[in-house]
Amino acid sequence: MSCWSVLGLEPGADERSVKRAYARLLKVHRPDEDAQAFQRLREAYDQALSLARQFHDPGQPEGDPWPALSEPAEGIDPPLAEPAARQSAPAQPVQRVEPLPPAALAPAQVPEAEVPEAEVPPGISPQQMHAWLEEGRDREVLDAVRAWLTSEWLLPFDRRLEFEQQMVVLVERSQWSPAFFEALSRLMGWDDDLGQLPCEGWRWGRLIERCQDQAWLDALRRTLDSSAGRGLPQGRAASFLLMPLSDAQRRRAADAFTQADWHACNELAQALEYQYPEACEQLGVRYCSHWRRWFPQPVDKKLYVGLWALLTFTLGTHSLVDYQGARHGWINALLSALVSAPLMLWIGTAVYCLWGRVARAVGRWDVLISRKLIPTRYYGQGSGLLLVRHLLPLAAGSLAIGAALSHTGWQKWANTGWLFTAGACVVWLSKVGRLGLPRPWIHLVQPSSQNKRTVLIMLIGFACLLLINWLMPRHS
Repeated sequence: MSCWSVLGLEPGADERSVKRAYARLLKVHRPDEDAQAFQRLREAYDQALSLARQFHDPGQPEGDPWPALSEPAEGIDPPLAEPAARQSAPAQPVQRVEPLPPAALAPAQVPEAEVPEAEVPPGISPQQMHAWLEEGRDREVLDAVRAWLTSEWLLPFDRRLEFEQQMVVLVERSQWSPAFFEALSRLMGWDDDLGQLPCEGWRWGRLIERCQDQAWLDALRRTLDSSAGRGLPQGRAASFLLMPLSDAQRRRAADAFTQADWHACNELAQALEYQYPEACEQLGVRYCSHWRRWFPQPVDKKLYVGLWALLTFTLGTHSLVDYQGARHGWINALLSALVSAPLMLWIGTAVYCLWGRVARAVGRWDVLISRKLIPTRYYGQGSGLLLVRHLLPLAAGSLAIGAALSHTGWQKWANTGWLFTAGACVVWLSKVGRLGLPRPWIHLVQPSSQNKRTVLIMLIGFACLLLINWLMPRHS
């Protein structure tokens, strides 16, 4: 099949007809759909274009695309044919050549409308497209790209490749949205799955990664700006981690969170800390890096062990005084403490669970009061010790137990003070893990001055309690 048949033209068509036929067939035989048909079309186009330029040489008459060669004289060799023909031709009279007017010597002025359309590129330059992208005019840029792709300027293969490289540089150096990049990829025929890439793999990978990052950032921005998103775990997590909340608001939000909300917080925090560390700066928000302090953790068993030991010591001291002088008094005191301490601990835990609901209901006032009365180190911006939630039930329990075990006013207040002080130390040591400090009981044995003071206070309180109960007269 000849090149003219592939293009659907008559032999000897001019260059303009060849280009128009190629542009028409290029829309049918796209390289990303049928590579073989496109290759045949390209070869036919190159061959027909070369023939058209030869046949329509400016020196040849346009009406005869196939000029006939002069036949040499019979019996004369071809090199001698021209001199023989020159000799046999009759002599022509010499004519005087008139000089041409100056206007005839000027170069011919070709009207602008007669300039071939294929030699004129579209008016929108890549520099103008870059300026439009910076202004957010994505639609105008896509329209300009369509104008380039439908023009005859891009019919040559080398121009097409050059234009693709300009588009790659454009998206590398400009700001754009994921929707624009997807639309541009469809227009240009870029497809990662089909292997139709306009550049090296590592450059294309950076563009895809940038598109994914921008899509994630836009989704997070819409979540923060939309009030409807607050009803979803992702929206509540974004508000908790990125919105400027007060201590009371953050405490109230943490109390209302479900397991799905905390899971969304964890996923968002990992994305902000490891995948998109510059997202907060781009969004103009501040990340709450200490959000894990509010994460609800199950009550540590060591807390129960510490409270049980505290009650056992207190009950044991009181029992030793009561059974002083009795036979097997220390055995009775030990058994009384071992049996009574777990029972009192179980009752106290049940009462505290009910108290927790009340504390959450008044959490806003609890945070406001605790911020003024509790040191900042223990307060933890609302995630640490709170007056109503922790210290008030501890004081009430200490007063109740101290009053039940005491025979005099001094014993009551001594027992109450001891239970409250030691209980506060135990509760605080169980919460330091949430305050960003080491594990509770490892922290207790570490050689620091603060830990030494804590242990010293507990020992002094226990010694004073033992001394008071020993010196006070027994109840008859």
